[in-house]
Formats: sequence, structure tokens, C-alpha cells
Amino acid sequence: RAWQLGRAASGVAIRDSFRRLGVAVRRGPAREELDARRRIRTADDVARVVAGMRGLVTKLAQMASYVDPSLSSELRAALSQFQADAPSMDAELALHTLAAELGERVELIASIDDTPVASASIGQVHRAELRDGTPIAIKIQFPDAAEVIDRDLADTPSLLRLLRVAFPQLSTESIARELAERIREELDYRHEAAVQAIFARAYSGHPRILVPRPIRALTTRRVLTSEWVEGLPFASAATRSDDDRSAIGEVLFRFVFRSLYRLRRYHGDPHPGNYLILPGPRVAFVDFGFSRRFSAAELETFEALVRARVVHPDRHAFATAVRRAGLVVRDDVDDETVWRFFSPYYEILEKPGQWRVTREWASALVRHTFDASNPISPSLNVPPAFVVVQRINLGLYALLAELEACRPWRAIAEDIWPFVAAEPVTEIGREEVAWQNARRI
Repeated sequence: RAWQLGRAASGVAIRDSFRRLGVAVRRGPAREELDARRRIRTADDVARVVAGMRGLVTKLAQMASYVDPSLSSELRAALSQFQADAPSMDAELALHTLAAELGERVELIASIDDTPVASASIGQVHRAELRDGTPIAIKIQFPDAAEVIDRDLADTPSLLRLLRVAFPQLSTESIARELAERIREELDYRHEAAVQAIFARAYSGHPRILVPRPIRALTTRRVLTSEWVEGLPFASAATRSDDDRSAIGEVLFRFVFRSLYRLRRYHGDPHPGNYLILPGPRVAFVDFGFSRRFSAAELETFEALVRARVVHPDRHAFATAVRRAGLVVRDDVDDETVWRFFSPYYEILEKPGQWRVTREWASALVRHTFDASNPISPSLNVPPAFVVVQRINLGLYALLAELEACRPWRAIAEDIWPFVAAEPVTEIGREEVAWQNARRI
């Protein structure tokens, strides 16, 4: 009883402080409908939920929910809650965190909805408005998320055991190091805002791609404020025409590979909760916490693989590039075996003309990746740069399969690759060239 009265008083105090600063806290219409069992009410609850369901575990659940289209509908439904609707903080706890992080700068905000529009691995998003009426999105990190995740990542034996279940045939130490580095970066929203700003500038004015700009004045280590984007969830694409679904797939494909080869960066969280569908169709990309910048040498490695596999096919040159990349670490694997094993990953780029990405193909690719019974498995490794690349590729192809997207993927790749720079053959490709030319003027 005393605890309940204390919490009520605390909630009143927090809301009263927001009112004195002129910030209206708008009670969401669906607030009462939230399942109390899935809401976090105290910092202790934050630690409990983060430890059990967030960070790396949530990211693995997110990936599992969409990366293999062959999963049963029941399992996919159970896991899909992690795409954009993980357990959320109670409103008072979120508002307290926001006030503590922004201080007097909270006066720049005119109002904020107390019901989150989305919850992810370490934070949740609220819709708000600036004093001039501009809608904004505010992502608020869970209290103690950094400390809890640091403890989890420090438990190296447990992390390695988890990764060995997912990657039984691979050296998991390098995977663990790479994932730990990316997740620790994600805990600092200032880093995410800097990455998001790079993508927003790079795609400013793009005819099909939208990246909301971060608002630095309202961003701290645990609060990230961005432009608000009004769009439909990725699942809404299922009701669109075949041409629209394929166009959305082409936009995803272009964003992934243009970002890699033109920016040397990846948007490293390719799950449906990070995409919003806009009229056109256009796609808005959000959540840039899990990202990576590649070195010039790493990009040269990716280019060497593509050249030897797709542009100028040569079995020996490809096997040599694979070994130099550190993907195969034993010398007793012949060139033909290397060529055959990596064939599924390049099939979408080797097929000429229109090619539809199917759920069966995407599922087979996942099973091939995690097949420990393959004779080449003891010779395989995943160097740090390929940890993120593999995650992106499997995620992208799974989403293309969900869309059943049909496009001339080889031709699209050739107009994206700077070492080929072919003339575009699709409408979206021609729009992109016009956009590039206009930016040069």
C-alpha cells in the first residue's frame, strides 16, 4: 500500500514538473488496454526484462522471427513481438528518464504521448511535438540497460555457448567480439544519432528512400530525438500489388548495397520493425544503432569476391579471394568445393533477367548457412566484417521472400556496383540516376 502511494505521488510529481515546463503529457487512447504483464514499472523490472529478453537475446529473437520463412506460423507469431513491440516501460519511468536526460531542454517539447508507439531491444519510442507543432519521435533508453548488457556481454562463456548453438560449425570467438562491439556502440544514442545523420545526408531528397534527421539538441546518451515519419508497418506491404511489393523489395536491395559500396556502411538491423512503407511506394529506414563502417581494405575484399564470382567468373580466383578473406581457414579444401559451397549466396546475382525471390529459396539459404553436417563446415570461419554482412544478407533475402519480390537483381546490382556502373534498367534505377545528377548541380 505504501509503495503504491509512493508510486502514485512520484507519477504526479513527474507529470507536474512537465506541466510547469509547459510540456503536455498526452494520455494515449490505448493506454488502458496495455497488458500490465508486459509493462515495466520500476528500474528493477528493467534489469529483469533486459537480462532475460533484451540486448543480444532480443536481436537473435528478432532475426529468428523473419530470417527463415519456413518457421511455423505459431513460432513466427511468438517471436514477431520483438520486431517493434517488445515489453515497454511504464509512462512515469519513461518521462522521468527523459526529464533527467534533457534537463531544461525538455521545454523545447510542447507535448508527448505517454503510450509508446514501439519498443525495441533497449529502448522505446514516443511521439511528441515541438513548440512550433513539428511532430518528432523520441527514443528513450531503459534505465540500467547499459550496465545490464555490459554484465551479460562480460559473461563470455555463456555468450559463446549461445553462439555455438546458433553457429555450431564456426569459430564463435570472433563473432562474439564483433557483436559485443556493435551492441556497446548501440547503447550510446549519440553514436546512433551521428550514424543516422550520415545516412540522412547521403539519402536527402532520394525519390524512394527516406531517413529521418536526428535532432541533436534533444539527443543524449539515453535519449534520441528524430523527425517523425508517418508510415505503415512493413507487414502492410502484403496487401499491395505484386508490382508494389517488388518495388519495395528493390528499394530495400538498393539501400543495402548502395550503402555498402557508396558509403562503406551498413544499416545493420534488417528486421521489419525498422521499415515504414510510404506512398510511392517509398521506404523510411529507422533505428541506426546496430551499424558498422567498413575499411577500404574490407570493401576491396567484398569487391574481389564479387568480381571473381559474378563479374568475371573464375573458380581459382574466387577460391583465392575466399581464403584471403578468411572465410575458409584450411588449405585442404579444393577450389571446386569452395565454389559449390558459396554458390547459394550468389545465386540471386548470377541469375539473368527477372527472378522472383521465394520463401523456399530463402529458407534453403538459411538451412545451408547453419548446416553443420556439410563436409566443408570444419574449414569455415566468419571474420568480423562478415558477421554484420551475413546478418544483413540473410535478413534482406528473407524480407524479399516475404514480399515475393521479382526484379532483375543482377542488372540492379550492376548499376549499384561502382566497379561496373552499368546503365539502370528499372524505373527506380533511372530515378536514382536523376537524383544523383540533380545533387551534382
